[in-house]
Amino acid sequence: MRSRTPALLWLVLPTLWNASVASADEQHTVAAIRQAVESPIPESALQEARNFDDRLLQTGISDGMRAYLVTDERLKRVQGIVARLLTTLGENPQAWVVRVLETNPKAVNAFVNGGRYIYVYAGLFDDVRSDDELAVILGHELGHSVLQHRIRAGHDPTNTLATLAGLVGQFAGGKTRERSATMYQVLHNGYSRDDEREADAFGTLIAWRSRFDPIAGAAFFSRLQQTQDAQAAADSSADSKELTDYKTQALAVKEKCETGRQQWASGQAAHTKQNADLINGWCANYKQAADAYNARIESDATPQPQAGAGDHPENQERVAAIAAETDFLRRARTFQSLSAYPSTQHVIAALVEAKSPLVVSPHSDPSQSAGNGASAPAPAASKPETSISTAVQAPALSAERSSAPQSTAPARTKSAFVEQYNALDDALDHGVITRAEYDRKLAALFASHRNP
Repeated sequence: MRSRTPALLWLVLPTLWNASVASADEQHTVAAIRQAVESPIPESALQEARNFDDRLLQTGISDGMRAYLVTDERLKRVQGIVARLLTTLGENPQAWVVRVLETNPKAVNAFVNGGRYIYVYAGLFDDVRSDDELAVILGHELGHSVLQHRIRAGHDPTNTLATLAGLVGQFAGGKTRERSATMYQVLHNGYSRDDEREADAFGTLIAWRSRFDPIAGAAFFSRLQQTQDAQAAADSSADSKELTDYKTQALAVKEKCETGRQQWASGQAAHTKQNADLINGWCANYKQAADAYNARIESDATPQPQAGAGDHPENQERVAAIAAETDFLRRARTFQSLSAYPSTQHVIAALVEAKSPLVVSPHSDPSQSAGNGASAPAPAASKPETSISTAVQAPALSAERSSAPQSTAPARTKSAFVEQYNALDDALDHGVITRAEYDRKLAALFASHRNP
């Protein structure tokens, strides 16, 4: 059974986070995220989402591909997971629409628009290996809608997300730099990289609270990274062989050119028009081969767009952030220790300030109330029972201080609270007070600085 969140929680995380909020980008502060979470999705965005869905179904076209509505077990599987996530969020699953689309050509993707419509291309089922992976992916998509990324950025809310695992397969057979350039275009979808990091943080949190395993979900991105690394190595080997072939061809033609000229100069070759044309042809071929080789060398030396230049973080970064956040939720690390993942800290802090059900409200088992007529899979027995609210509170009672660099922007408040908090940490670190005394004094400190 999950314990109810102590009222003291609301004085912990927001207060400790105030000093770093001022240095964040305006669109990605705790305040901006909190405002998005607490604000309903505008009716204009909801209407545009409905219009987009109508157009998609009427035309049977999505992203320039033929799209066919799927109504089999794959739809029920996604509906069950989405309903479980939404129930945890405190949303009515019946107010959201889930679509599964078979596409030609095959696409591996999931996306949302600015409203309450969630789309999954059927090709994704060929690449995911568990409901945990689907939950993290779908939680990420929900994050884009709930955090209102398109609306916060002031863009048209109807915009698909970038392809996930299918990017690698789509460009198999081409050269790394060619795939990178194409991937850059596909990944450039209007969401900023911080948007993507926030959506990852949200997806990890909602998956965890819905009793999925985010670490198991991160395996999706880990496999994608492995595939990309293997293909990069294969392409490098192919590039090296191709370059060697260019050189071998150029040198072979060069030898003919030089031999022919020597024979012409020494009189070994008769000075006829036929011989002159033959030797000149060899030399012209050599120049073409040499030019091709030199162009290839120059091309290899030219910086090329990388997949990482797109909006999504690198897959390895995503795996690391998911792992770190999961460790925090398991109470294996403190909130302050997440300083390497500021988007994660911002999202968690904003949800705490907004008193989101993801961090404060005890729920009955979400698997018992899946919507859309689908039954969500029962949670694994190994999933922890510790509530998120307890996990979020725990870092504030830790002796560990944040290792985040100090902001150069003026802090909103450099209050006595921060100084007293640090003094308590120092006292505990030097053995002046016991841990029990530390916890008692810290609780009193929070109570004395309670906001009206």
